[in-house]
Amino acid sequence: MHHLFAPSSSNRWLECHVSIALERALSLPFEGEGEDEEDDCDQETGGNPFAQEGTTAHALGEWCLQHGKNTSQHPNAITIKGVQQLITTEMRYNVQLYVDYIRSLIQPNTQAMYEKYNVLDWIDSDLGGTGDYIGITGDVLDVGDLKYGQFHAVTAINNTQLMTYALGMIGKSNPLGIKKVRLHIIQPRINPVPSVWETTVDELRLFEQRVKKAIKAARQYLDKGTLPLRQNAYVFGEHCGFCRVIADCKKVGTMYDKESEMEMMKLEKMNEKVLAKRLQRAKVFKRYIVKLEVDAKARLKDGETVPGFALEHCARRDWKSEGAVWSAAKKAGIKVSTLASPKELFEQIGHKRGHEVFGKLVTAKPFIKLIQV
Repeated sequence: MHHLFAPSSSNRWLECHVSIALERALSLPFEGEGEDEEDDCDQETGGNPFAQEGTTAHALGEWCLQHGKNTSQHPNAITIKGVQQLITTEMRYNVQLYVDYIRSLIQPNTQAMYEKYNVLDWIDSDLGGTGDYIGITGDVLDVGDLKYGQFHAVTAINNTQLMTYALGMIGKSNPLGIKKVRLHIIQPRINPVPSVWETTVDELRLFEQRVKKAIKAARQYLDKGTLPLRQNAYVFGEHCGFCRVIADCKKVGTMYDKESEMEMMKLEKMNEKVLAKRLQRAKVFKRYIVKLEVDAKARLKDGETVPGFALEHCARRDWKSEGAVWSAAKKAGIKVSTLASPKELFEQIGHKRGHEVFGKLVTAKPFIKLIQV
């Protein structure tokens, strides 16, 4: 079930209320709950490999918890929406860390729920989502979430996604009598030690007021059916880096243009505070540039013209089957901790050895590149 106000994107719409209206104006589908913190589009394919990998990891974790199994007991592939996704040795290892941690939270009297879906309809009928793990032990509520990304660290402290899930369990009148809430972010590919934050029902009620205020503001923009012209209606910040409409946001575009002009004009060495501020903005601008490139590719594919740019059809070496690569490495006595690309692996073990062991497992994967002409 997809909702207009998805908890996974709450850090964005809580700050920039108009972003929801901009998504609707561009006719984007509702955002589903899933791997959200690392969904950068691939610059060569325009796809979303991080989200696909995250979805597979979540499905594996759920299977283990629901069936009382370990990751090593699952077959080599898992079917998601009719498509088989490979489960690598690395994924088994990292998801097992998540599974073991969740099991450590479960006591004999714990009511454990996996993939628990809630709608916070007392706030808004379009506010809802699915939590990876919900556990109730006496008057303590545990909310656990697996983050499979490896580039963007996520903290449980004031995590609006998990706070929304917690509100969904507490409800309008707290019928379960919850007194203490613990939020857990398990991100094994960045840190084997989970991020944990403890809060209270009173603090969550304050957060609830913030959610209500944000949704009310967003609804006003949606009801008007027109986007505000004033720049200050659009809020720029780190949340912009994960916004699906960043390439169409005039605020981000204006900020980028101003930053580029300042960079050209300012010749003296910047101080530490300015450097830190620019680095934060640079993370957003990187995503902005990627989105611009994806948009340009889509237009060129549809036969439109983007002056000064064209598409070039290329190919890169890739594996035919990752499972076969792991098997070949094990048979040849080659230790591989994480599966690299053919180029990287051949450089590590030597090209001659690489071709001997893995040569037949390499294929040419086509992709389209945006070039300047």
